[in-house]
Amino acid sequence: MAIRLDSRIAWLDAPTWPALAAAWLAGVGGAFLSIAAGKKILPEYLAPFALLSIFLSLSFGVVAWRLWYRDEIDVFSLKGWPAALVIFGGLLLSEIINASAHLRGDVLHPRTLIALFYCVVLVGLQEELWWRGIWFSMFKGRPVMCILAGSLLFGASHYQLHGFRSVAMAFFVGLVFSAARHRGVSIGALSLAHGLNDWIAQGHVVRWQWHASRSRIDLILYGICLLLTAWLLFRWRTEPRFRA
Repeated sequence: MAIRLDSRIAWLDAPTWPALAAAWLAGVGGAFLSIAAGKKILPEYLAPFALLSIFLSLSFGVVAWRLWYRDEIDVFSLKGWPAALVIFGGLLLSEIINASAHLRGDVLHPRTLIALFYCVVLVGLQEELWWRGIWFSMFKGRPVMCILAGSLLFGASHYQLHGFRSVAMAFFVGLVFSAARHRGVSIGALSLAHGLNDWIAQGHVVRWQWHASRSRIDLILYGICLLLTAWLLFRWRTEPRFRA
């Protein structure tokens, strides 16, 4: 019994491919199953299932980070925050170009602050930890896998809940955050930029009045994302965090 227990503990000591596969199945696969169950059981009220999926993904992501990548994935660092600030500004610009913004009067209301926590921690940190943290650590030294394949899968992960349009949007936004991570920006800084952008884009800070077509909104976002990606890869003056 002791030998069997020791072998199980040893299996978790290092991020072997079977252990990583188990973590992905539990964290990412479990989240997908939660959404699928919601669509089957209560399709008109998916919010509790979506929240459960986020908690599952974040919980297993934190476990994987603490077990294997605690010294490698800089969750509590703000390294590269100027680049994260530029990313935040660029994504915000894509909304300002396409809409008129009216400041809300209830920005400090408890439900608005709860929404901030939700966007930064439950969404921003959860997605950055998996897709720009653990994914990059799994494939360090392989920028095509880290940036391109990771962004493709990150985009695909949005299909189940948000549809094909969100797949394309998430892919281009994923390119930006992946390029920033490749250039050494910390997961902490990226999580803040990601979460704050979601918080504002979802109307918790301002009320947006859109005056552009859906296709124009998408094209402007794609263009800004490509510009940000190119700037990060070729102009941002830091050394890549992950080298071959």
